[in-house]
Amino acid sequence: MGRELPTVVFALFVAVCLIGCGVIYVFPPDHDVSMSKNVDGSVTFGIEGILPESYSYMILENVHTYDSIYYYSDDDYPVIERYSQYEVDILFDTLDRMMDSRNYTTFKKVDAKGLSDILLNCPAADSTAIIVATGALPDTVQVGTDHSKLDSWLSAGGTMYWMGGNPCRYYSTPSGIMESDAGMFDDSLFNTVKLDKGATDCSYIASEFGFAYSVIDDAISSDAPNSKVIGLYNDEFSSLSEIPSPYGGRLYLFGGGPASISFEQISAFSDMLVCGVTGDTIVKEKVHGQKGYGDLTSTTDPILSGDLIFLRVGKPNTDYGSILLL
Repeated sequence: MGRELPTVVFALFVAVCLIGCGVIYVFPPDHDVSMSKNVDGSVTFGIEGILPESYSYMILENVHTYDSIYYYSDDDYPVIERYSQYEVDILFDTLDRMMDSRNYTTFKKVDAKGLSDILLNCPAADSTAIIVATGALPDTVQVGTDHSKLDSWLSAGGTMYWMGGNPCRYYSTPSGIMESDAGMFDDSLFNTVKLDKGATDCSYIASEFGFAYSVIDDAISSDAPNSKVIGLYNDEFSSLSEIPSPYGGRLYLFGGGPASISFEQISAFSDMLVCGVTGDTIVKEKVHGQKGYGDLTSTTDPILSGDLIFLRVGKPNTDYGSILLL
């Protein structure tokens, strides 16, 4: 019996562990949020979940939300030399999961033909954004210095998020990357020297969202005409800037490529993206709370028409959330 006791104890230990694992598997936390506007302008929100969780909500004004956001990626078209297709795809996969967890269901990947089709739909431009993290547009959109398809779409109110320095400085064909004679802006506005120092000063909106992205390898000058810093910056460059294109619409230029942005920074960017943050966005109110065991229902004070509420659960990163435009 003495020899059998350790075996029995070990068997009980394994059984307890398996039961514990079974409990974790059978009863995963429910993650869901809901929001509804009341007659008086207040918003009633609900958070479903078994376990205690931190939550917060923000009231924002001067936002520009999108009905659809498209992410360009095509294995048949190479990316610029300092990036890789793997990095581009990893960024999309991460963004895709994060946008889904924020109840944003119209975030989609498009190939070269799909991107061309989107840019031909100028009537929908104002409610559409594209993300180009390849550093080059495909030849379905740009050949040489001709990128008129993109220009027309931007002039109709489109929005483009760009990684890769000066937009349209390079374009991509199935046989390789081609250099254009000029980009959208003067090359002198960009960090072509590749300074070692990063951005350390935090813009107002980056501070509000916890967006600590500081890379400026491909950045545009923080003093570029008509630009607004929404990332970090130093006395020369900005890690993320909003700038109008020469043709209209909005451009958001990152200071680095798809491998330069961390998981935490992608999470904060996803919050900004789903909220439609612009260079003019103001956070009017921020409320923090703690949900106990079980579900939570609460109601805000009245919110002005045209403002947006962003409800997020999780700390420090958003685990899941949702927006409501009033």
